[in-house]
Amino acid sequence: TRYTAINTSCRLRGYMKAGLFFKILTALPLTVFSFLSAELLTQLILGRSDIAPLVKVTSFIILFSSVLSSLTAIFVGIGMSGRASLLNIVFQASRSILSPLLVVLGLGVLGAVAGYVSGYIFASLIGLLILLSLARRYSTDCSEDERIAPYLRELLVFSVPIFTSTLVSTLLSTYQSALLSRYASYMDIGNFQAASNLASLLTLVTLPISTSLFPAFSKFRDPREASNAVDVAVTMTALLLTPVTLFTVVEARDIVRIFYGASYMASSEYLSMYILIYLYSLIGSIVWGSFFQGIGKPKVVFMSTLVYSAIYVPLAFFLASTQSIKGVIVAVLLASLSSNAMLLWESRKVGVKIDFSKKGKILLSALIPIPIIMCINLPPMHALVRVTLLGAIYLSLYVLLSSLLGAVTHREIELVRSTLRIPQFLRRIIELFLDILERIIVAKESLRGNFFLRWGSPATS
Repeated sequence: TRYTAINTSCRLRGYMKAGLFFKILTALPLTVFSFLSAELLTQLILGRSDIAPLVKVTSFIILFSSVLSSLTAIFVGIGMSGRASLLNIVFQASRSILSPLLVVLGLGVLGAVAGYVSGYIFASLIGLLILLSLARRYSTDCSEDERIAPYLRELLVFSVPIFTSTLVSTLLSTYQSALLSRYASYMDIGNFQAASNLASLLTLVTLPISTSLFPAFSKFRDPREASNAVDVAVTMTALLLTPVTLFTVVEARDIVRIFYGASYMASSEYLSMYILIYLYSLIGSIVWGSFFQGIGKPKVVFMSTLVYSAIYVPLAFFLASTQSIKGVIVAVLLASLSSNAMLLWESRKVGVKIDFSKKGKILLSALIPIPIIMCINLPPMHALVRVTLLGAIYLSLYVLLSSLLGAVTHREIELVRSTLRIPQFLRRIIELFLDILERIIVAKESLRGNFFLRWGSPATS
């Protein structure tokens, strides 16, 4: 994607065709093989041919996830991160609606999986329609060679580490599915899938932000110049995700009840564990991928994937055999922590400095209101009403505390406003959040100024 971010428009059509063609060419045979050999593979590897229908349905993820990732990269590379964010919104919304709907209609685990796969399909089809309309802009600007091979060679030089990382991640997903099939029941797998779907809703916020950061980081020729921008990006993602994560941990049961009903209450425990992965935003988990790819160091991202794999594979095998799904979640959390710690260390090598005192203030601001809302004894009411009331109280306390503790400054807020390129409705929500923060900061500084005007500064008193 970095090549499309820095080249002229007359070559973009060639890069689009080459990247999309290569992804489809590699993913389609794997999809067909997985679908046709589902019965044989499930019997030989897992000894459970009864789950072959699930494998057949999930086979389509191979093709459509490849198409979706290519479309996202194309839109980000040509400076249309808003459209890339739109595809993620379509993906998350469609699978979050269809999975519980199909479960309610009586399809059970197969329905949950089919709803999940449908998210990839819908998002990919919409993305292809958008791309076809955009491709016409680049078809008449120049008379470049229309052959795919030259563009593909150039893209592969940069993209091999990224492609390999994606391949490893896909293999890890398959490995996880095999572990769960061996050590967990259908009901447990369904509950875990429900928890994963709910946790992934946060990517409606994270992916638009991370995709909008890539073009910004691509403009820096010296990584040290990006240090301040990286620190602000880490601060803002942590500012948004930390309170949502901790509130979800506390109110997981009611949140599950809202989306899936009482029959899936067991998934609340998985949700309260799995959602903790978003706390790693405090150390930059949402930012590092965009940063290292933006400055032309995709190998660092690939190395982090290897670190994750080296820890996850043996740990998940051991913990799954003793703790089932909880063990797999613990393995995911520990492997992800190690991977992000490695990325943080690599960022220091290129001159990036993170102000962890502010990240500590964000965490403190999110932790203090937790015991308060836990002590609030509301009368019996619908789960949606309860979560809304407690969420409003918690968010109000969090915004007040984060402003008073100085977790964010005027300058950082303005930098975020000038950098983010995200869908309008999401931007309005974030703008409202930033406006409230800014008003409290202004009020705090005004009170402090009036105090010193009246009593004099400490130095002159």
